[in-house]
Amino acid sequence: MWKDAVKDTKNNSVPGQSGITYLMLKRVGKKAKELLSELASECLKQVDQLIQVSTYKIFQ
Repeated sequence: MWKDAVKDTKNNSVPGQSGITYLMLKRVGKKAKELLSELASECLKQVDQLIQVSTYKIFQ
């Protein structure tokens, strides 16, 4: 998932607030890619949990 998402981005896109460009993400080493993938996965899990809690509170 992470590899496909980064692979399909343009190399010359403008970086976000972090200053990290897609080209930088494409060029990091294997271990960094693994760690970034894990970080993104954990962030998505947290968002999913927040949505579930919010939905529960709405229908409670």
